[in-house]
Amino acid sequence: MAFAFSYGAMFSKTWRVYKIFTNKSVIPTRIRDPQLFGWVAVLVLINIIVLVLWEILDPVSIVTNRGEPKTSAENDDVIITPLLDTCVSRWKLYWQCVFFFIYGILFIFGAFLAWETRNVQIPALNDSKMIGISMYTVVTMCFTGVPVSFLVIEPNANFALLSIFTFVSTTLTLCLIFIPKVKSRNDDISGMVIKSQTSENGNSAISNKPNPNSQGQPSASANNTIANPNAI
Repeated sequence: MAFAFSYGAMFSKTWRVYKIFTNKSVIPTRIRDPQLFGWVAVLVLINIIVLVLWEILDPVSIVTNRGEPKTSAENDDVIITPLLDTCVSRWKLYWQCVFFFIYGILFIFGAFLAWETRNVQIPALNDSKMIGISMYTVVTMCFTGVPVSFLVIEPNANFALLSIFTFVSTTLTLCLIFIPKVKSRNDDISGMVIKSQTSENGNSAISNKPNPNSQGQPSASANNTIANPNAI
């Protein structure tokens, strides 16, 4: 579900850029935010349908696995038996393959959009490079984490490794997508501040500059006095 929300939103936004910049008709293409929310909602709905079908057709049950009993190192009269609860179902692997298929199609679609929008010259809209790096990171983590989950039998080590892979992939994706946007926003704000200060300094210099037309010319009252000597 989290993958559907995050990557669905990112790919739907890239799809809007693709539709706008590849439009060859005279009529401009307008894709509003509710349409993007609709695409994300469809992807989330597909996940919900698969999960509901999984629960109805092949319910998940808890199985307790007992480990090998060991004598406590502190007390010989105490025997420790490790217990591990796992969620299993008969066709669990096939249901997981369904999700892999859905997310694989989403990745292919995202790679296509990233490639098609690579020449967009607007930095605020062109995320193709960062999306490509994000997909490469997630795919690498998946191909590394899935074998580890099957090979590492010790529960604590298995959980720790999968948590690290998940944390690294999600954090890198967030950093790759949003840090350039925050930097671009800060640069735009700094540019606007510098431009405003430059404009104010220029206006101040113009207002303080003496008027050359007023130098060497008598005032209006002096001209009237000279023109009417009887008024003295």
